[in-house]
Amino acid sequence: MTVEPSFERHIRQMFRDVDVESMQSMFDLNDYDTVRQFSEQILLCLKGEGGRSVMPPEAAGGPWPEEWINLFARWIKEKHPQ
Repeated sequence: MTVEPSFERHIRQMFRDVDVESMQSMFDLNDYDTVRQFSEQILLCLKGEGGRSVMPPEAAGGPWPEEWINLFARWIKEKHPQ
């Protein structure tokens, strides 16, 4: 059985301090409503697609592991459970 990812139990926990700092000028990664609203843009940043740099850059901890990115994408697909 696959557990539905939720923001509080899974997604918020994946945002490291370095992620929050590197994205603070664009998104408040601590806020559910903001992450939900901009989830597609955040996903592009995580993947380094759409002309965006990978979040965060190597100098700031490096990109997320692929399984974290996949979980974030699944959270979007499942309509952003809180």
